[in-house]
Amino acid sequence: MSQALKKRIEKICLERQKLKGEDGQRVEINKIVYFAAESGKVIAYLDYGTGELQQINVKYSVNELEKLLSGIFIRTHREYLLRIKRICGVSRRYYQPDEEEPIEDRRKILRPYEMSLSVKKSVLNEGLVSLKGVDVKFPLTNTYSSKLKKLFGLKHLHYLVPEHPEDKRMRLNGLIDFGWRELYDLDAKDERAILEFKKKWSIKDFSEERLRAHFRRIGSDEIDIRRMTQNFLWQLYRWIKKGIEKPVNGNIRTLWYRIKPLIGKVADLLDEKNVDVFYDALHEMIDQQQLFCYKDFGLTDINSDVREIGKKRPEVVIAVEKEGIKGVARKMARKVGCTHICLKGEPAMISMEYFTDELKGVLKPGQKVDIFMYVDLDPSGASIKNNFISGLKQHGIKINKVIDLVTLDLYSDEDIAYDRYPIGRYEIVNGKKKAVKPANMSSLTKILNWYENDVNSDARLFEEVVIAGRKYYTIHGLESDSASQVDVWERLAKEVGV
Repeated sequence: MSQALKKRIEKICLERQKLKGEDGQRVEINKIVYFAAESGKVIAYLDYGTGELQQINVKYSVNELEKLLSGIFIRTHREYLLRIKRICGVSRRYYQPDEEEPIEDRRKILRPYEMSLSVKKSVLNEGLVSLKGVDVKFPLTNTYSSKLKKLFGLKHLHYLVPEHPEDKRMRLNGLIDFGWRELYDLDAKDERAILEFKKKWSIKDFSEERLRAHFRRIGSDEIDIRRMTQNFLWQLYRWIKKGIEKPVNGNIRTLWYRIKPLIGKVADLLDEKNVDVFYDALHEMIDQQQLFCYKDFGLTDINSDVREIGKKRPEVVIAVEKEGIKGVARKMARKVGCTHICLKGEPAMISMEYFTDELKGVLKPGQKVDIFMYVDLDPSGASIKNNFISGLKQHGIKINKVIDLVTLDLYSDEDIAYDRYPIGRYEIVNGKKKAVKPANMSSLTKILNWYENDVNSDARLFEEVVIAGRKYYTIHGLESDSASQVDVWERLAKEVGV
């Protein structure tokens, strides 16, 4: 029997054995993902396929386990022993200098392609190890680096990319920070240097061949217009922040005209589909990925004239859905000395950015706000309310309470019968609700959810009729401006103590 075969058999036999746990429990080696020394104890983390790792204390030190389980586990740090089969990635450690250093200075040191001479050489042998099925990453120190490099046939860790959140996020979003090294050192007042830099790195000036080299669609020779658009927006944002590009000073359509010539260079036809790609890319980068904000581009807020921060009680906010009652809301707000805003339908993200900035500028640290919603009693009103609250929270505004100024109890039965309007109709076919045009099943589902939950299936908003022998069911809504403004004011005054 060869020595290699003998070792392999020993390894298989060892994996089938069990270790002693502190409570007398036997721990299956083949289920252990890693060991960690924590608070003077050594914990084994086991995977039984439940989705969460189980923890069991074992009666061994990490040193003892390293010798006992050699070939099955590898040590990467004095406190960690990792299962070799589970290792799915190694990255260079993201070196962090003192927090006192300016952020731009730190960023220069930490770029993946360049290390400051002040960083010790040992840092270049340190890294992070990823295990399959484990969210956290494990430190790889200089002491144990050589064993891991030998195991995977690595000569250096120098070329591995540091797992810094900013760099990782850019890679995942397909972004390239063109000319970042030169941008960092660029003097924003040196016009000649700026012109030379832009001539070299401006995506708008790239040849079609160069654009294809960076933004080619996978499996095709075509340029991925969406990814190219995202990179243009990222570059524009970076250059505006550096001060070498002027802010847009307009609306989103103005921003579109900045990129329109670039898309026209590579698109066969410049039509509304390209505009949609631009809008979708912009909203995704802001609303979902949160890479930057609308105001970072200097975009103007066309809704600035329909809101006002309260001078006495800014933490009380009246939010109205419609322009038709913005004057009523303004009058109420000024009586209380509170904040008001007209949303004009679904709240615009750019308006939310400016509004929340203004609000945070007057609130005390940690102060919560009371929200009074003045919206229609229908699914659209409920959506506007929910999106407004979500937008406030997303921008760091803490909510104390949310109160609806318009509710069904403000209406008499006669008022409802007169003012209600149909929002959805259905019939029951084979025991199932079926939408009647112009409603569809998607809109009907939202209407029913609103009716059953938000208004507690109030019978006054429901109607059953028989037409040509077929039974139809109609759900109604109510306009917020059909409610008595006196009643709305009294509710607000009572809640805020005026």
